[in-house]
Amino acid sequence: MKKVLYSTTALAAAGMFAFSGADAQAADPVKLSLGGFFIYGAGVSDSESKLHKTQGSTNMWTDSEIYFRGNTTLDNGVRFDVIVQLEADDVNDGATIDESYLKVGNLKQWGEFRLGTTKSAHFLFRAFGPHVSTISNATNHQQSATFVPSTTPLKGAGTFLSHEGGADRMLAMYVTPNLNGFQGGVSFTPSQTNTDSPPQTKGMDATEADNVSIGANYKGKFGDAGVGISGGYTTVGGRGNNVEYNTIQAGMNVSIAGFSIGGHWAERKDDTPMSKVDDREGWMAGVGYKTGPWNVALTWLNTTDDVTAAPGEVEHNQYSLGMTYSLGAGVTVGASVFTIDLEDETYVPEGPGPDNDIAQTDDNTPALGGNDNEGWGMLAGIRVNF
Repeated sequence: MKKVLYSTTALAAAGMFAFSGADAQAADPVKLSLGGFFIYGAGVSDSESKLHKTQGSTNMWTDSEIYFRGNTTLDNGVRFDVIVQLEADDVNDGATIDESYLKVGNLKQWGEFRLGTTKSAHFLFRAFGPHVSTISNATNHQQSATFVPSTTPLKGAGTFLSHEGGADRMLAMYVTPNLNGFQGGVSFTPSQTNTDSPPQTKGMDATEADNVSIGANYKGKFGDAGVGISGGYTTVGGRGNNVEYNTIQAGMNVSIAGFSIGGHWAERKDDTPMSKVDDREGWMAGVGYKTGPWNVALTWLNTTDDVTAAPGEVEHNQYSLGMTYSLGAGVTVGASVFTIDLEDETYVPEGPGPDNDIAQTDDNTPALGGNDNEGWGMLAGIRVNF
C-alpha cells in the first residue's frame, strides 16, 4: 500500500503540526505520512512441568501498529520530524499511543535531538546476532510464554535482553552524526512513569527514579563482508531505598556472502543496599543465511534473574529456528520452531510427595520447584507492512 500524504491545510485544522519562523521558512510544506504493519500468527505447543504435568496449547495472536509521521526541512538545513505510533493490540486498554516524539537537527552535519516519549540510547544502538523475528521474536521469551506456561518472574527475565531500555518513556536524547561508520547517543529520562504531563521526579517522590543512558555502535563494509559492533551503559538512580541499578551491553555481528554470525550480552547489577532482586543477565547467539526473498536463522537465548534475595536464579534457555519468505509488496510469511527449558530460582528436586513426582511441604502444597518447565512449539504467520 502506498503512503498517503496530506497537506498542512488539513493538518492545521486539527492543530497537529505547525512550524513557522520569520527568518527560516520551510522549503516544503509539512506532510503527514501513514505507515505501519499488521502481524497475524498461530501456533501449537506441548510442555511438561512438575506443577502442570503434560500440557498442550493452541493459540493465536495479532500485533499491529500505525505510524503517523510529519516532517519538514527549513531553509537553514534544520529538519523537523514528528513521529506518533499507535499500538492497536493492547487487550487491556484498547488502542494506545506507543511512541510520540520530535526529532530536530541535521544528522549529516551536527546530529539531532529527540524529544518526547521514545526508547533510550542504550536500546537504540544495539547489535544482535542473526535472528528471525518477522513473525515471532527470537530475542526474547515473550512469544514462547504465549504458548508454554511460565512463572511471572520469568517474564521479567525473559524480555530483559531485547527490552532493556526499550520502554517508551518521556526523555531527551542527542544522536551524533555518522562518522565513518561510528554513531552514538546519550539520553536522560527524569521519570520511569510514562506520561505526557510533568511526572513526579525522584526529588519529589521516593518511589521514582531517573536514568542516564549511553549507546554507540560501528557499522562497516569491507568488500562483500560487513561488521557491526555495539556497546551501551545505563544507570538508574532513585531516592532513599528506591531501586538503583546499572546495565551494560555489548554485541557484534559479522556477515559475508549471505551468511552471518554474531551475539549479544547484557547485564544489570542491583546497587540498592542489601538487595540483588534486580540482578539480571542475558546472552544470545545466532547463525543465519539470506538469499533473495529467503531468510533463515538459528538462535540461542539464555536469561537469568535473581528475582528475590533467596539463593539461586530463574534461568531460561531457548532455541529457535526461524524462516521467512518475502512475497513482495510488503507481504512476508514465516514459520519457526522453538524449545524452552525453565529452571525455577528455588529448584526442588523430585521428592517424597503423594505422587512421588513433586517435592511437597507439610501441608501437601507443591514447593516452588514445581514451576520448572520444558517444552516446544511451532509458529506460523503473515506480516503486512504498509
